[in-house]
Amino acid sequence: MKIKRDFVTNSSSACFVVNYYDFGHKDFTIKKVEEDFQKMLDFYNMLFNDDVTMEKAIENIFIFSESDLPQGKDKEYAWEYERPETIGKIVIIGQSNEIPYALFSLIEQHFNATHFHLG
Repeated sequence: MKIKRDFVTNSSSACFVVNYYDFGHKDFTIKKVEEDFQKMLDFYNMLFNDDVTMEKAIENIFIFSESDLPQGKDKEYAWEYERPETIGKIVIIGQSNEIPYALFSLIEQHFNATHFHLG
């Protein structure tokens, strides 16, 4: 007898808000985040014999500004990270399911980041 099992895929993204400013590290830049993230990917790829690239893993890295806050009706559908406390902080948005889960704790600890699940 053959049994077919269905499964549900989860096409969601991870988002990390870099909280280094909370510790007074004003020199933490987007370039520094990109460099450190690349080192994490290199480490992951070496350990797991994988080939995850920045282009594959990351959708966007940017400094959240007041203009990024949802306005009007969009406030109802805002992502959890889209709030005034995020203004001035670096945000890392992952591609759909592409940031390796094994790196989540490392990202959170190294960048003093808060993780948000998108979608």
